[in-house]
Amino acid sequence: KQFSNLEIVCEEPFYKIENAYQVCKKMIKEHPDIEAMYITWDEPALRAMKALTEMGRTDVKIVTTDLDTEIAGYLAQGKMVIGLSTQRPYEQGVAAAKALAKVLLGKGEGAKYVAVSPYIVNSDNLIKAWREIFHEKLPEELFQMEINYLRK
Repeated sequence: KQFSNLEIVCEEPFYKIENAYQVCKKMIKEHPDIEAMYITWDEPALRAMKALTEMGRTDVKIVTTDLDTEIAGYLAQGKMVIGLSTQRPYEQGVAAAKALAKVLLGKGEGAKYVAVSPYIVNSDNLIKAWREIFHEKLPEELFQMEINYLRK
């Protein structure tokens, strides 16, 4: 709604992860002109992608949240997933520990919440993002997929 160059043709809640498959099929049948979907969370996105694949609509672009090996595989191959936003669990833990330490040392008040900015991941920064988010190297299989995709 904040971007005037995007037209939102429909919004559908799926309530449960397993419903994302049927909701996606319904949306595509009712709005075959859909070019992209934002699907909250990677698991429902994977179910929607299964529905899209079965319907022959692998042209629909997907944006979601959370990074794991399966979603990263699609991103690394340039298949449907064009980007995602993910949490930074390590940094979140550090931020929470620092906030708690300040309170315990009497140098601050308890925070109502502690948050860190999300990390935006796409095929151009997947290798770096994986390292910064998980504090480990991208698994070799995903690394090879990413390198092959970037060489195209």
